[in-house]
Amino acid sequence: MTEYELADLLASVSGDSLVFLPLMISLVSGYLIVAWLVGHKLERSQVALVNTLFLSINLLFGFAWAGRIRVAMSYQTELLLLNPDRLPLIGEWLIPSASAFVAVTVMACLKFMWDIRHTNT
Repeated sequence: MTEYELADLLASVSGDSLVFLPLMISLVSGYLIVAWLVGHKLERSQVALVNTLFLSINLLFGFAWAGRIRVAMSYQTELLLLNPDRLPLIGEWLIPSASAFVAVTVMACLKFMWDIRHTNT
């Protein structure tokens, strides 16, 4: 592939990966709204279902996002072999740091649900 084709593919794939950010924000917002509004009314089995769906969708989004980033990184590697003077767009730190951020966010959401369901008042 030419340098232009690789750069175009890299831009497309990395741009496509940005779709997951608003999806994640929507998922977290929806979960927190459900927890706040009806968390204290839910039965244990209902909370288990909501939490299972929340965790499963987060995992699905995470694996899909990481796959897109890995594809983009492969295009970036090929592009850097053709032109070593080009600055890298995606760092090796991106997947681990984003995964850690998502894990902390998910844990905070689960803690929020726990707190809503276990108030002493």
